[in-house]
Amino acid sequence: MSRTLTAENWPLPQVTKSRSSCREIAAVFEGSPAQAIGLMPGWLILQIDGQAPTDDALSRSKQNGINTVTVQDPSTNEIWSIPAGPWPHGIKVIPSVNDQLIADIKSGSVNLYMLHAIWNHGDWGEFAKLKDAFEISLLPLVPSLFGRFMNPERRQAQIFASNDYNNLVLLALSYKALGMDGLARKAIDTAEQRREEQGIDRMPSQYFGLIWFIDTLMKLGIGATEEALEMSETAVAGYPELNGLRRLYASIANREGLILWSPLLSKPFPCNYRLPQHDPFGTWPDGPPVSLPETLSDLQDDQFLLVYCLGEYRTNGPFRQELENLIALYQLAPDKIADVHIITGYNKAPEDSHWYDKNQIEDQLKAAGVPCRVLVDDTDSVITQLNVNAFPSLYILNRDGIVLTVEGLAEEDGYWQAIGRNQDSAFFQTDPAS
Repeated sequence: MSRTLTAENWPLPQVTKSRSSCREIAAVFEGSPAQAIGLMPGWLILQIDGQAPTDDALSRSKQNGINTVTVQDPSTNEIWSIPAGPWPHGIKVIPSVNDQLIADIKSGSVNLYMLHAIWNHGDWGEFAKLKDAFEISLLPLVPSLFGRFMNPERRQAQIFASNDYNNLVLLALSYKALGMDGLARKAIDTAEQRREEQGIDRMPSQYFGLIWFIDTLMKLGIGATEEALEMSETAVAGYPELNGLRRLYASIANREGLILWSPLLSKPFPCNYRLPQHDPFGTWPDGPPVSLPETLSDLQDDQFLLVYCLGEYRTNGPFRQELENLIALYQLAPDKIADVHIITGYNKAPEDSHWYDKNQIEDQLKAAGVPCRVLVDDTDSVITQLNVNAFPSLYILNRDGIVLTVEGLAEEDGYWQAIGRNQDSAFFQTDPAS
């Protein structure tokens, strides 16, 4: 039974209150349930089951469905509700810059991956509104409470004394959005210094991608367009999964609408691996070695193999979020996902991992019946061949082993793209990279 939007009439105070904690729909994917319902990019999610659309509410709704979701078209102020049923899969949800987000940043309770989604999929200029919140989050407790009474130079010094390299980089974008390029440069340099001091080598691709993004913007700010173009092209080559970098490059190159592809797309998966089936955490059973060609031979025409490359990790924050999406998408259409391979190079004791006792999501994955096997890549041969720089990286293959999508973040994009591309003969007849 199809679901349709129902017009709602809310009093202004209720709208205003909900707008202070809403989320934004940044994209609606073709062929998805969300598109069938009639949702549109740019609309706001005001409430889920009568409550604010928090991370927990979104996660819960994806798995358990909804009673109602209320959305608003900000261009017309029309309000609509979605009736009870499954979550409307096929939308990209990002934070709106509002009172709730600012409060969460100040308190340190914000989801960093969602913050990166703003510049990556939304309007990076919105970061101008977040400068004060990031500065407060970086100050020690007492200065954060009384910082406005402090000497400005002392306050700035305490901000840059922070060890929180993640928020320092995000603060750099706020400074850039306000035209404070000198402070943006200092925030980036300080963040990188703190990261190196703490011995952190690997970071999510959004972290390094954002540094490239800001550096490119600063080159544009001084009129160095050719240098900015070269920098953005290099950045996209290194992080092709980051939409914000792709859009920036397209803008500088005067090629709006340009789609930049991973060189693996529409090509056979480059690694015909055969790997031991062993889970260092013991969540999934051991078994005989798993061969990619043998796995593909069992797939049907419209089925997919999902290959996750985790590098030195066994799991991490983005991967846990990814698995929440995977459970929901599998429940939506269980016949589509034939197998899931998790390839890891993790070679330490389980208890050495920060995530070992926080891996309940994989118990839920198992309970949902998702076909999953953990494979050990002791020599990192697969990771090396793929030149993976974002963990997790997801590759969705069809039965012929053709790469339909490459995804480095915890998102639904790849799934819906894979469905569309697998049905599009032109995808297999052209070279997307040309």
